[in-house]
Amino acid sequence: MHYILCLDTDHYAGNFERETTAFATGQVGDCNVGLEFVEEFLGDPTTKPFHKEIQDKILLLDVAGDHSFSHYCPTGLETTPGYVNDGMGHVYKQDAKISPTPEQTEVYRQSHRDYDLPHIESAKRRLALGVNGWTQEHIDKMEERLQEKSAATITWFPAFHSVGIFFSRKPSKALINFIVERVQKFYARPYGWKKDLITLEGVRLLKVLSAKSKKEIPLK
Repeated sequence: MHYILCLDTDHYAGNFERETTAFATGQVGDCNVGLEFVEEFLGDPTTKPFHKEIQDKILLLDVAGDHSFSHYCPTGLETTPGYVNDGMGHVYKQDAKISPTPEQTEVYRQSHRDYDLPHIESAKRRLALGVNGWTQEHIDKMEERLQEKSAATITWFPAFHSVGIFFSRKPSKALINFIVERVQKFYARPYGWKKDLITLEGVRLLKVLSAKSKKEIPLK
């Protein structure tokens, strides 16, 4: 059993979850992403009252990283309530129970066409050249699959716009407030990859009961 402090944002959190956690807590995983913020964190006198609690309660977990390599890290991605993903990279701010609109469906289908058609055209050129063992049967199957995708309806998937910070024990309300303040400060300033500012839309605390069971608990 452990706890996850979820920081819900309006952007895909996989681009900044480790940097966010490093800036807010001074903690990095063995990947060392965000290491440049640790010295800044430790040198800020306003962080000192929370050093001990962070050290005592922060938890390193084995998480999947870039290219699916696992590493130990104090942070990871969490699903975000109120956002959905169509499976083709398009994220919408809406409840998963709401059916896709005709416009969302067309965007989804066009994405499949944009992805598959260049592969089909490449296969046709290879067939004409007699390379790589391509046959007309292969191409026919590719075109059949594309037709199926072009008629398919959207299945909503979770969207990962939330940064999760891991704790072995429940963090104090004071620590949570401190982390939120640090996160808001980080999201309000320009930084490297950020083309626009990130908005912190909500904060949740989850109690992890098992590998498949999480319970949201009040922030008291």
